[in-house]
Amino acid sequence: MIHKHRIRVFARITLMLLASIVLLASCATGSGPSPHAAVGSESGPTLLDHGSQRIFLSGMNLAWIDFARDLTSFNEDRFVQALDEISQAGGNSIRWWIHVNGSHTPVWEGDAVIGMPEGSIDTLERALDLAWERGILVNITLWSFDMLQNQSTMDPQRNKRFLEDPALVQSYIDTALTPMVERLGSHPAVIAWEVFNEPEGMSTAYGWTPTRVSMETIQRVVNQIAGAIHRMAPDAKVTNGSWNFRVLTDISGFTNYYRDDRLIAAGGDPLGTLDLYQVHFYQQHFSDATSPFHHPASYWELDKPIVIGEFAAVGIVDMGSGIKTSSTLTPQEAYEYAYANGYAGALAWTWTAHEPEFGSLSNIEPGLMSLKFSHPRQIRIDTGTINRTPQKIGTIPRILLPLDSSEPSKPVDLSTIFTDTEDPKGLSYEIRIQSGEDIAEIYLEDGILRARAMPGRAGSLRGSIRALDSGGKWVEDSLSVTVIDPDRGNIGLFKPVQASSTEGEAHPASLVNDGLLDTRWSSEYEDTQWLHLDLQGTFTLSQIHLFWEAAFGTSYDISVSTDGTSWSRIISERGGDGGEDTFMLDEVPASHVRVDFHSRGTEWGFSLWELEIIGERVQP
Repeated sequence: MIHKHRIRVFARITLMLLASIVLLASCATGSGPSPHAAVGSESGPTLLDHGSQRIFLSGMNLAWIDFARDLTSFNEDRFVQALDEISQAGGNSIRWWIHVNGSHTPVWEGDAVIGMPEGSIDTLERALDLAWERGILVNITLWSFDMLQNQSTMDPQRNKRFLEDPALVQSYIDTALTPMVERLGSHPAVIAWEVFNEPEGMSTAYGWTPTRVSMETIQRVVNQIAGAIHRMAPDAKVTNGSWNFRVLTDISGFTNYYRDDRLIAAGGDPLGTLDLYQVHFYQQHFSDATSPFHHPASYWELDKPIVIGEFAAVGIVDMGSGIKTSSTLTPQEAYEYAYANGYAGALAWTWTAHEPEFGSLSNIEPGLMSLKFSHPRQIRIDTGTINRTPQKIGTIPRILLPLDSSEPSKPVDLSTIFTDTEDPKGLSYEIRIQSGEDIAEIYLEDGILRARAMPGRAGSLRGSIRALDSGGKWVEDSLSVTVIDPDRGNIGLFKPVQASSTEGEAHPASLVNDGLLDTRWSSEYEDTQWLHLDLQGTFTLSQIHLFWEAAFGTSYDISVSTDGTSWSRIISERGGDGGEDTFMLDEVPASHVRVDFHSRGTEWGFSLWELEIIGERVQP
């Protein structure tokens, strides 16, 4: 999508009244219908062949749980929550982003790709397994125009060189795409591999990114990647998420850059064509002339199925500014229109609801349910008989132990944390320690978990408890044991913290001092934010560490107080560049610590993995 937190222009779209006579259009472009789908007309949907079914994609975007990190910092709980909620709302599909800007996957060496991060393909397979068990199909979106944005976690000039050099793109195909597709190309949950999200946004012809490439470059990369996927998985569907019909049709003076012959001319691979088209539409940016909600699919004179890959979950309504049109569609009417008028699917933006003005799952649920109950054979995904993955029904509480205590922790009954649909009492458990094994001893007997501090050792143990069923399927929950010295060390750990704002429920202020570098606090996408920690006692501070996520601050102050009322500024940063900021202090007394964030370094908010405060208690 054109990221709405980056380009905030709002308007509404209108729905033109359709004539009673249905328009018929011939297939005027390309080299013939795709063998992977049947092309329909406005008298009903175009149905995609998937296994033994013919389906209409009715779902929502899952973009994103953690921008560009969903494979390397996989939040399984949130992912499962999304799958369950979309399924329960009547949906059958998601559009999930993988590489995005290339900042965390794949792995780079100079300008070339040399593989995928360890375990990331395992994560992708697990995500697909979880989706299939819930009757959810996944459109895997590989790259996005974000490749050429100015973002702190990657180099757009490297990405430009990558896109413009066929040999560098081939390095990605050989070392990253090939392992993914060879392993998962036939996974039943995969409905399509999407090469780019809105690549036109990084093009010299249509783009908005600071760095850009030609449309010919984009066509060639699409051709290279599509051809590679088709060679490895001949039955796989490949698509591309275009920002508007201006680049997807040859009518009205527009150009279909993704027509078969044009892709082949750009890259030379006869297999490098698309199996279905995907278009996005936000009424505040475009008029009725390019709206899929004002024209049936046949109007565009295309020879492939068309999925509406993005539109606002609030429906086709007045957004307050931008391009004005004359009529509206509720979310339910939008889904029903897409189904009735020859489209192959509709997926609204976005489950995370991080941009509230565009709506959420609750807005589209009536539409998803309407299609599910009116057209069950085209919506419900038949998964057959499968051994389902055990489920989490609770969370292992964080275990806190005082230094030098010989008492074990309170028992945790793992049957209250995990269950299994097929055999609730047949689970076995494994302790998996990642770090800190010298901090505490973990006991597990008859499904009861306990921990005991090791003598004289303060710090944290990190790991997980894995629950396995008899068929080898598993689920796990994180295990965190912290032995606390209340008088010294990271004295901000777990102390009460308040924030000026948070970016949704997934990133609350309490995650900024939980001792973990894979959880984070994130503010709203605005300047002038703050954090306030109550240290619950007076300490002399010797160090402060800020561990930034991608959304860093360029300008901020840190102040301290001994009474929570009168403040003294001890740090002023005016050239922040992200990463880790470390400040050494000269025994500064404090009972409260406040960080005032002034200016952002990115288009997002302020986001910290951790705020670490090192000190020692002042003895009375």
